[in-house]
Amino acid sequence: MIEKPRKRRRPFLRAMLLVGFLVILAGGIVVGLQLTRDRVDLRPQSEALLSQIADGKAAEVYAGGSPTFQELMLAERFVEIAETMNETLGPFVRTIDVLDSQLIDGASGRTARVVLRLKFKKATTTGQFSYQKLGGKWRLLGLSVKVPDNLRETYEAIEYDPARTRAPREVVTKARNIGRALEKGDLDAIYAVMSPPFRQSVSRSDLDQLIVARTRSLGKIERMLDVLSSTQNRKKDRAEVSAVLQFAEAKATMHLAFIKSERGDWLLSRMQIPYPGAGP
Repeated sequence: MIEKPRKRRRPFLRAMLLVGFLVILAGGIVVGLQLTRDRVDLRPQSEALLSQIADGKAAEVYAGGSPTFQELMLAERFVEIAETMNETLGPFVRTIDVLDSQLIDGASGRTARVVLRLKFKKATTTGQFSYQKLGGKWRLLGLSVKVPDNLRETYEAIEYDPARTRAPREVVTKARNIGRALEKGDLDAIYAVMSPPFRQSVSRSDLDQLIVARTRSLGKIERMLDVLSSTQNRKKDRAEVSAVLQFAEAKATMHLAFIKSERGDWLLSRMQIPYPGAGP
């Protein structure tokens, strides 16, 4: 059964806005934000990112992002958002003007924010980009691009396409099984359903360390509660599920990504459990 998409009057690309603003705020939650008088020109870097997205290289943009950005956003979802942006606005053409620029010193170190007036093939609009300085380099922390009113219906038709509104039932069932395995501490069962590339990047001991780190801070995993959302891509070979995990001392949102194997099985391709207040 496919859930009927709901009309949502939102002026920004939804998930991109969320990522951008959550990360901007993250630096000031504990000690507050401090604006500096220094200046940095992030226009060329932002233009390069938009050109990569227009060329279908969103995965490369994601790979070059900051660890915080990658914690907040699954790679598969970011690629979907980039595809939606391309379909809605058309290819990026040029920057018209720099509207605002800020350097911020906060709990997460030095971050920067730039607001640009942008020209795409189908419209002129504004975009916000945030960056974090790591190892002497500015790495993407978040971004948002405004959808003009005259393209909002186009955006909603693409973003809320019924064909990718919900993940297959089999995927949601696998997500629930992963939740039960976490309750029991059966990480072998989770490792068994991980895709080969995921296993190459995350070892069995890495999986242990992730769970140990979360339970040390949040207490024992008691159970998986509600499934918040599920989506699949247009090709129907990738899917995502977000669900609430109840720890002894807090609740956290778990994000799972799945990929369909050549045999037709759904395998876990990514698992993220951000600390409460850090995730989308």
